[in-house]
Amino acid sequence: MPNTADNGGKGRANSWKTYSDIRYKTNIRPISNALDKINQLEGVYFNWKSNNIQEIGLIAQQVEPIIPEVVTTTRVIRVLIMENLLLYLFKVLKNSKFKSNPNNSKLTN
Repeated sequence: MPNTADNGGKGRANSWKTYSDIRYKTNIRPISNALDKINQLEGVYFNWKSNNIQEIGLIAQQVEPIIPEVVTTTRVIRVLIMENLLLYLFKVLKNSKFKSNPNNSKLTN
């Protein structure tokens, strides 16, 4: 399967690889307050103005004040760096416990 992108900007790939070698990193420290930050985010339904196709996602301008390191600008368009956001979710899951019973599922810190 080839790596491709369509005219709408959706990319497809067999895998995404990210450079992560510690030899190229400094000032390494843990992510803090991940659960509090994730709880402030609002997932939304929306339609693209260009083609009216409905999707789900986050709004970059709403995310940026909460977690600025997951938002960047490409020319004049605000862009979410989903890989960075995923690391917040990883931290939340790592530091939380699922308490489950037949009537309720809760994620607690």
